[in-house]
Amino acid sequence: MNHFYEIRIEGHLDDGWQDWFDGWTVTQEEDGTTLLSGPVPDQPALYGILRRVRDLGLPLVSVTMSTNNKNHSRTGEEIMNTSNKTTTMNRKMLLSTLWIFAVLNYLYCDVASLMDSSLLKQYLAGNVGGMEINEGFLLAAGILMEISISMVLISRITPYKANRFLNIIAGIITTAVQTATLLFDKPSMYYLFFSIIEISTTAAIVWLAWNWRNTENE
Repeated sequence: MNHFYEIRIEGHLDDGWQDWFDGWTVTQEEDGTTLLSGPVPDQPALYGILRRVRDLGLPLVSVTMSTNNKNHSRTGEEIMNTSNKTTTMNRKMLLSTLWIFAVLNYLYCDVASLMDSSLLKQYLAGNVGGMEINEGFLLAAGILMEISISMVLISRITPYKANRFLNIIAGIITTAVQTATLLFDKPSMYYLFFSIIEISTTAAIVWLAWNWRNTENE
């Protein structure tokens, strides 16, 4: 059975601190303190929260256990809703961060290829591996890169269902394209290195989006 505790901290903390306290409610009090309230299943869990307060260097004012059953029910519902929102936000941030990581690897791999003398000659000649580098090729490459770049923003701002669907589709496309590039020619060591990272990242995005379950009606 969960007990509900109220931990009072000196100073005001914003709602972003909920992530540090497993979705507990963060309330800014008029007296200049912050009230953290939420359910605790047992004493070790309470000690874990208090250790987190200590490790973050937050000045502790008081710790009390709530005894109002009506408040228990209300607070429990609030905590559950807050927890769902926090889980959703965490997943969005994780997916967006993975897209940023993938894009940075794409970009530096391209930079590294410009330092490859054999490829640089082909770039200047306008033909790489038998493929002509014309406006159509550059447009297609730009659209493909824009998919990954756009997903950085899309992962953060779109609702759950669209977010999940777009991450799965974009992840599959980018994973398939990058895998296919390895089949056209014998890749250099640096290209293989970056490709393994890129494919692993976009495959992880697909897996995370596929297994993303949200209890909110978004």
